[in-house]
Amino acid sequence: MHKATPAKVWTGRATTEPNAYWYQRVTCLPIDDPLPVLAKDEIGIALIGYAVDEGVRLNKGRTGAAGGPDAIRAQLAKQPDHLPADVRIIDMGDVKHSTDKLFDTMMTLSNVVEEAQSMGYRTIVLGGGHDVASGHYLGIHRSQRAKTEDFTLGSVNFDAHLDLRPLGEEGPNSGTPFSLIAMLNEQFKQPFKYSCVGVQAQGNTKALLARARELGTELIMLDEAEAAAGPLKIFAESTTGLYVTVDLDGFPSYVSPGVSAPGVDGLNYKTVKQQLIDLVRTNKLLGFDVAECNPRFDIDSRTAKLGARLIVDVVTALSRP
Repeated sequence: MHKATPAKVWTGRATTEPNAYWYQRVTCLPIDDPLPVLAKDEIGIALIGYAVDEGVRLNKGRTGAAGGPDAIRAQLAKQPDHLPADVRIIDMGDVKHSTDKLFDTMMTLSNVVEEAQSMGYRTIVLGGGHDVASGHYLGIHRSQRAKTEDFTLGSVNFDAHLDLRPLGEEGPNSGTPFSLIAMLNEQFKQPFKYSCVGVQAQGNTKALLARARELGTELIMLDEAEAAAGPLKIFAESTTGLYVTVDLDGFPSYVSPGVSAPGVDGLNYKTVKQQLIDLVRTNKLLGFDVAECNPRFDIDSRTAKLGARLIVDVVTALSRP
């Protein structure tokens, strides 16, 4: 269920210039090797692929997001490298679905995330269905819990959908991650801190919107997203740590066609970029992921390029506090 990334995945334009592109900076970790210990002033970034679309299938979506991590890697590899020398990026490989239970796959992801977090790395997960959020959050939560019981981990989701569907008989799917996160916080008697930016009424039923309000979700509707900087600042101040996720179907389909549920309307890249940078500058960001990249339906790799660019934006902001 956890496979190393072959080094050949990280290739790009031939150059004699050192550290010209991301492919020259990223190191692939063999599956049984421990993560390198970070030097005192190093910034560690652990890339993890969530090559899973079982949750999308269970949620009656169009599959193909299992190919998302490699599609995003292909675009990341050729990004020009403007990062400082003290940024270390390790590719920890892919979590894959190989059992009958999606819970098991999500637990595998949480274990990989927890390992990286415990070593001081920020985790960036490449998805994959949005059930990635459950495993990623759990891994961060477990790592924080090992350090102290006095923490409040908040989630910010840039998305058209709330992903708060209740669990059915088949268990979790790509529409249930924040229901699982709410259950986890209830178990540990912690507040459910959830802000969803870009919510579209036509992407959620009345019952889901009502459920979100009952759970105390901060709803920032699409027509309010341009002005979300203030509410997000206040939200971040109410937490001790942040997990941030971007569902690529939150953007309009002409920008992000390669997703499970393409939309007519959606978020603006420049606005989301600035809001992500602002969240990083709170010095509370522990983990970030992009979800629902589906190369089967992508056009000119637009969706993969968007996912890669958002990752570059976040890592760049982390490297320049």
